[in-house]
Amino acid sequence: MKRSLTTAVCILALTIAVLSLAVSMSTSIATAQATGDLKMPTAKIVPPAADIPDDIRAFSGKWKGRWRSWACPPAHGLDAILFVVEVTQTTASCRYSWGNDVGWNIPPGLVRPKARFERKDGRVYLTWETKDGVPFHFWIEGEKMKGKKGPLTNNQYEVEMQRF
Repeated sequence: MKRSLTTAVCILALTIAVLSLAVSMSTSIATAQATGDLKMPTAKIVPPAADIPDDIRAFSGKWKGRWRSWACPPAHGLDAILFVVEVTQTTASCRYSWGNDVGWNIPPGLVRPKARFERKDGRVYLTWETKDGVPFHFWIEGEKMKGKKGPLTNNQYEVEMQRF
């Protein structure tokens, strides 16, 4: 009895050690894939005019988040910052930056897209296209901004951002 208890304790200790090592390794891998040279945009946020609807005013400000994909491991992702600098009834001036992600082979960058607001299915979207024609769509849900790169449906790339 004493010997089987000792064996059980040894197996438990070994299991805990292996799990600790696995968690440590996955944290290191996540850091290696997600860190990068995320550039902080510079711009002063212009408060929206009084005649701008609340659902458009909600986009104004500084947002940060992390792009993820259901097709990639959980630790994989791309950090991003979005400044919605100035909004009108139909457009927004933005600053958008993203970090380096070795898993997606994406170098860091910073762009100044001229975005537009679109109303679709009862929701307001902040939308722009890259120089290659790839669309970005962002919308507000509660206190968060969510987004998709590419088409709105059947899309694997998603981001959730919060104000900072």
